[in-house]
Amino acid sequence: MVSALNLFLATTAVALTAIGVPTARGSEPDVGRRDEENQQRITPDGFPHVLGYERIDTWRDSSVDPCQDFYRHACGGFQQRYQSIPNATVFSMMGKSSALLMERALSGKKKGITKPAPDSALFEKARTYYSSCVDSNTIKERGFAPIIPYAQDLLDYAVNSRSLPQLFSRLHQTGVYALFVTSYAKVTGHAAKDLALQFNPAPAHQVAPHTVKKVLAAFIDNSVLQLPPDANLNDIVEWIVAIETEAKKFIEALDAGQVEGDGLKKAQFLSVEDLSRRTNQDWSIYINAMNMTGVNQIYFYGETDIWIDTINSLLDYNPRDFQYYLLWKLGAAHFNKLAPEYFNIWAKEIRGMISYADYVDERHLLRAGHQTECVRETGVQLNYLSAHMFAKYALNDTQKAAAKVMVDRLLNSFGTKLGELSWMDDKTKQHAREKLQNTVSVVGYPDWLMDANLVEQYYAPLRIERGRYFENAVQAQTFAYFAPSIKQVGKAVDRSQLFQGYAWEFNAFALLDSVQIQINPAFLQRPLYSARNPQSLNYGSLGMVIGHEITHGYGAVGWLYNKDGEHQDWWTKKSLAALTDGATCFREQYGNYTVTLSDGSSRPVDGAQTVGENIADNGGLAVAYKAWRTAESKALGVSEDELSKKEEPGFGGLTKDQLFFLGFGQTWCTNQDDAALKSALANDVHAPGQARVVGPLQNSEEFARAYNCPLGSPMNPRRAEGRCSLY
Repeated sequence: MVSALNLFLATTAVALTAIGVPTARGSEPDVGRRDEENQQRITPDGFPHVLGYERIDTWRDSSVDPCQDFYRHACGGFQQRYQSIPNATVFSMMGKSSALLMERALSGKKKGITKPAPDSALFEKARTYYSSCVDSNTIKERGFAPIIPYAQDLLDYAVNSRSLPQLFSRLHQTGVYALFVTSYAKVTGHAAKDLALQFNPAPAHQVAPHTVKKVLAAFIDNSVLQLPPDANLNDIVEWIVAIETEAKKFIEALDAGQVEGDGLKKAQFLSVEDLSRRTNQDWSIYINAMNMTGVNQIYFYGETDIWIDTINSLLDYNPRDFQYYLLWKLGAAHFNKLAPEYFNIWAKEIRGMISYADYVDERHLLRAGHQTECVRETGVQLNYLSAHMFAKYALNDTQKAAAKVMVDRLLNSFGTKLGELSWMDDKTKQHAREKLQNTVSVVGYPDWLMDANLVEQYYAPLRIERGRYFENAVQAQTFAYFAPSIKQVGKAVDRSQLFQGYAWEFNAFALLDSVQIQINPAFLQRPLYSARNPQSLNYGSLGMVIGHEITHGYGAVGWLYNKDGEHQDWWTKKSLAALTDGATCFREQYGNYTVTLSDGSSRPVDGAQTVGENIADNGGLAVAYKAWRTAESKALGVSEDELSKKEEPGFGGLTKDQLFFLGFGQTWCTNQDDAALKSALANDVHAPGQARVVGPLQNSEEFARAYNCPLGSPMNPRRAEGRCSLY
């Protein structure tokens, strides 16, 4: 599994109905038309098409002294302008725009696609999936019927097969995960060569007995399950609840073992033959059934002995009893794909009652139910296909190419920063440079996703049909989880080909054990990034995001991973102590910030909870500033000091430096209500928008010079310990 640090996890989940502003539908999409105008406007003022000085001037509140409160100065106009939009943020609104753009493409007719056959076929496959998802009438009419063949198939296996590998392969092929889930991938913390079939604990459902009873009753009412005369449904339900309780304990025990050994024990690796011998089961049956022939090593999350004991204990169950449990797991996995009365059981009683292991890979779970978010679901389930579609429809090559240049400049800037650090010794710097040189960046999307023939070959096994949402969703969900593993068997890891999430998800990632950063294509659009914006504005916005992800590789968690993504002690004690001291400074600084609620009361920011992201924010701003100044001063043939004082033409007298910092500040404009703020303070590893702006700028001498903020002013405070700084 990969370790991912999601930059915008808490701000991107926006329902398609959240912003109640009519949108123009426009003409049919043309895959040849890829320019900056191809974005959905979602507000009367044309968001996201507010560019340049219009964006700066309408989003800021120039009546607020920037040295007193730069967040209000940068974002006061945004908050006033979009106050009618619930929990509006720049990211959520950009995500809304991209989702509407894809909704338009997915709901269009095939006649609008006049490009080569592979593109036309791929668009049609995605549209067919989407149309089946939004076809609520057919979903309702089909009722419980779609799940019945799957249930009957599992019952046959449960009763007639004593082969656990055969039974679990059937479960996994139908998207049902009991006891464990598998993937073939690089083992977290190990070298890239350590690819293995990984056994990870499946989620455990901690539900009330009445929920289990509702699920089993549905199978009974539809003549799938017939209880024998001596069986009592209430007793069966209590037994299943007890199993799920034990499953949670199983997860907790594995988590404890994983932490104790840091996931690096040799005993966590077994050959297929060893596993077969210790369980008296032929696990090559599972491997062959899952199309992973060639796997010879299995990695177990946590303590291997716990796995072996648990697998062996399954043979003690009566097959007749075990079938009840399997039907429950089938319902828990797939009721969200059925008619409303079954979907509601899942949404109201099952979805929020799931226990995960610490590794948490939710690719096998839908993040939303059908119909309410079919655009997102299509992106999640058909992520490579939809990324191809989004790239062809929504982006142009110049955006991607220019952003790639920016990433390369930021990587170079970070390398220069490393050389200037006084707190890091030479030995650690050398290892850090090696890691930086080995960093792979995926900007927008991997190049292979633009090849329609390759994408078509990848998705050839999927048979998507109109009017068959349940079958489409089960098939696509299972394919999305297992296809990357199947494609990887027998091959070396090619990090440049990896892609996380879905294309129009407004997110960026630092994949620590892959030593990789990813900037989703949704970022490469207005208003945060545009070829028509000055470079100072682009670097202050997108550049800072890229710098944030680079810094993650050397921050509160990234320091654990060496240049190959292995858990290795590559820091000297002196440098690690200095990193720890720096983190303490950030923790204390942000722990002193508060946010004000609507009633005037204040709530504190958790400096410990947010420290990793705060280090990345501060490093990202500093690295982006250095990269921009180096590039633009060279392009204009002036010194960096001269560049800072130059006015940006057409921006009302603002200097280039001032515009850079305004670009940064406006990236984090938010309009959150009390409930959203309280939730973020309690759960989010990112600080609230105001702290994300004020914190890094209070630590920036360059900002204080740009705005002539006097020492002792709120944005240039006196601190006995000085400014917090690491990168």
